Amino acid sequence: MLTADIDDGDPEVGEFAPWSWWPLVLALAAAFAAIGFAVGTWLLPIGLGIFAVAIVGWVYEYYRGYFAR
Repeated sequence: MLTADIDDGDPEVGEFAPWSWWPLVLALAAAFAAIGFAVGTWLLPIGLGIFAVAIVGWVYEYYRGYFAR
């Protein structure tokens, strides 16, 4: 349609926290677990534990703190 706005064709992608630190923690935990898998197996459970905490923190960040709804 020639009279449509640009926003009319843009689908809703989702709602994201603009200042979330959890993706950084998640990436560092995944890197720590990968290094633990490659270098020393004793680092692997520590990395996986931090990874689990980061996943829970990222999923539930809207229920606590600044972004609570």
